[in-house]
Amino acid sequence: MNFNNLIGLMLFVPLFFISCTSSENTNPGTSVPLENTRWKLNTLNGKKIFTPESGKDIFIRFSSADKRANGFAGCNTFFGTYKSDKNKIAIGPLASTEMFCEAMMQTETEFFKALSTTIKFKIKGNYLQLYDSAKMLAKFEMITGTE
Repeated sequence: MNFNNLIGLMLFVPLFFISCTSSENTNPGTSVPLENTRWKLNTLNGKKIFTPESGKDIFIRFSSADKRANGFAGCNTFFGTYKSDKNKIAIGPLASTEMFCEAMMQTETEFFKALSTTIKFKIKGNYLQLYDSAKMLAKFEMITGTE
């Protein structure tokens, strides 16, 4: 192997390994903020959530201005307060409209229970995950262009 090939190889190998490194969580300072972001529900208690027949996604939004949460639970809109500190969060008490939608009532009940029992959260990329002390309760995806 001649000297020029050796130099080329020495330059290529480190660049190859750098380009193959995962960028997930490499710069936590650029993660999506919890607050002032619309979060669409994707998974609830381990089950995939699809857009309801109404065509409106289940979502939550945390407002930094007044420390209030609001959203849509599949049939009813809801609102309330929250407190967060680092990765800890307490959501509620919450209030909601009182419409009856037979197809969505089970999901709404589970959703409100998950929110009220959440004690911590994680943001990974464009995803928000809510946890109780033992497991992930809900997973949301950041939605853009809806504010």
